[in-house]
Amino acid sequence: MAKEFNRHTDSEMDGLSRLSSMLGDKTRLRILRLLANGERDVGGIVVALRVRQPTVSHHLALLRTMYLVSSRRAGKRVVYRLGNSARVEAAGSLSLLMGKSVMTISSSG
Repeated sequence: MAKEFNRHTDSEMDGLSRLSSMLGDKTRLRILRLLANGERDVGGIVVALRVRQPTVSHHLALLRTMYLVSSRRAGKRVVYRLGNSARVEAAGSLSLLMGKSVMTISSSG
């Protein structure tokens, strides 16, 4: 297993490092888990997480840079959902893609 992990290029390892840093914040993790259950606008995320709107907007912007979330306009609202680099698996786990690598977040209950 260690040999296979060593096959990653420096560029892939840089991407994994950025992804790990992105996931190092509990608010961003909470946003991802919330969006794994469906789309939400910023107001819905604020209410669900009990976090101030500027904080939520800041974290959403960071998550967008890694394609972990994406957005669309719905009238005057902006609705967020998991992006192309994130997907919900059948078992309810969340897989985050970075190049050829995958990180999986699963809940234990």
